[in-house]
Amino acid sequence: MMRVTTIPGSDKRTAVAVEGSITGEYSQLLESACTGLLDAGRVLELDLSYVDHVDSSGLAALRRLRTRQAAIVACPAFILELVDRDLS
Repeated sequence: MMRVTTIPGSDKRTAVAVEGSITGEYSQLLESACTGLLDAGRVLELDLSYVDHVDSSGLAALRRLRTRQAAIVACPAFILELVDRDLS
């Protein structure tokens, strides 16, 4: 299960707080919501402080969001290490 809370900020910034697991269809829902914000010109900050599990589809979604300039501002170290891992 995953919970997403969108917190509009000033100056075109939007924080997205994610709790739970980013897996399977939840990763698609997260990416879709974030892509909509990015397409609307928002500066996106992902708060993953309360994420406890990410599967391969979640990692792929987070990597794609980072390539679109979404910032991960808080994240458990083990998840950040997986997101940053070079896949080549």
